[in-house]
Amino acid sequence: MVEMNLIINVNMKRVMLNELMSVFEEEGAQVMTANLQNMNETTAYTIIAQALTCWIDIDPSRIEKRLRDIIF
Repeated sequence: MVEMNLIINVNMKRVMLNELMSVFEEEGAQVMTANLQNMNETTAYTIIAQALTCWIDIDPSRIEKRLRDIIF
């Protein structure tokens, strides 16, 4: 299981939750929960995902790199 917590401020690129979720799905993970919370000048995203099957090994560092590429 992988949990990612992202905090994006107004100076970063605007990102839609479905864009972030698609990265998990492309990496072989099924998103279990995805939430966002808007606070003043920041948006907090929490995404919890697990591998689609036990044969797939999710690489959190690869997901993190892809998410950073989207955000920055």
